[in-house]
Amino acid sequence: MKSPLRRFVVRGAALAVMTALLVSVGGGVKRYLVNRREGARLARKVAESEASVTRKRALLGLAQKDDDLLEGEARRQLGLIGGGEIEFRFVPDPRGGAEAMEISPSRKEPFS
Repeated sequence: MKSPLRRFVVRGAALAVMTALLVSVGGGVKRYLVNRREGARLARKVAESEASVTRKRALLGLAQKDDDLLEGEARRQLGLIGGGEIEFRFVPDPRGGAEAMEISPSRKEPFS
C-alpha cells in the first residue's frame, strides 16, 4: 500500500502539471481566437475591396462608351464647367437662406 505522503506528492505533481498545461494551452486558445477574428476581418475587407474593384471596372466600361457620363463625372469630381457656362455657388447666410454668388469662369473650359 502507498503511503499518504507519497499519494499527496503524486497528486500535487499531477495538479502542477495540469495547471501548467492549462496555462500554456490557454494562451494558445486566446491567440487562436484573436487570429480567427483577425482572419474574418481581413476576409470582409477583401470582399469589400473586390466589390469596389468590380464597381469601378463597370463604371470605367461605361465611361469609355458614354461621353455624357464622362463629362458629368468630370463636372462633379473636378468642378469643370463648359464653354459659355456660368458657375453659381450658394453660400449659406448666417441669418437663414442662401446668397447666390457668381464665380468667374477662371478654369479651363474643356467642354464646348
